[in-house]
Amino acid sequence: AASTAKSAADAAQATANTAKANAKTAQDDVNALKNRVTAAETSIKQNSEAIALRATKTEVTSAINDISVGGRNLLKNTNTNDLSFSASAGNGAISKSTAISTVTKTLYHMFTINTKSTNLAYLMLRDNDARNYLIANPGVYTLSFDVLCSANITVNDFKFKNGDGTKSLVDFGSFSTKQETWVKIRKTFTMPSNQTNDSQGIFITVMALPVNGVIYFTNWKLEKGNKATDWCMSDGDI
Repeated sequence: AASTAKSAADAAQATANTAKANAKTAQDDVNALKNRVTAAETSIKQNSEAIALRATKTEVTSAINDISVGGRNLLKNTNTNDLSFSASAGNGAISKSTAISTVTKTLYHMFTINTKSTNLAYLMLRDNDARNYLIANPGVYTLSFDVLCSANITVNDFKFKNGDGTKSLVDFGSFSTKQETWVKIRKTFTMPSNQTNDSQGIFITVMALPVNGVIYFTNWKLEKGNKATDWCMSDGDI
């Protein structure tokens, strides 16, 4: 009986030892898998960060390379009364005047609705030398200016057209004013090639100005490239 009991105990111990060994092997496998997963996650994270870094550097490099700065103002007389900036309205209710800004110290051009509201007023900025330069040198340019209005309005018809306004060469899109607040407008555009000299000008159609409404413009600048820079006089004005 004692021999039988000892044999049973030995068998039970052997089974226990085998189970313990198997458990250790399983734990070792789990630990090894955990280490591999951790290593894989670290590698994935490092690769992800490297990819993100490369993507960011690529985007920054591309963004920098895509910036083209001109700086030179192609429009003459922007700080004088000689700027060819005219206005007309169907009911003759609009007039032009100029003044010096007490804030910017630059000259601005005012267009005033004198006697009654008008639903349609045409403003045209024309510079023959700048027009000829655009025609002779098609490419990317940026037009910028400051505008202030006595009302909140949106100008949807803002284009570079031929002399009588029937043909649009460049559509600048729209711009909006903020009542009694100066707003900087920047428009980058591509001047098409193979254009003829047809007295082109920058047309702005102002709609729905109220009675006694006033709209002001200053700091006009036309320059090569896709980056608007601070206003300056043209070379011809210096």
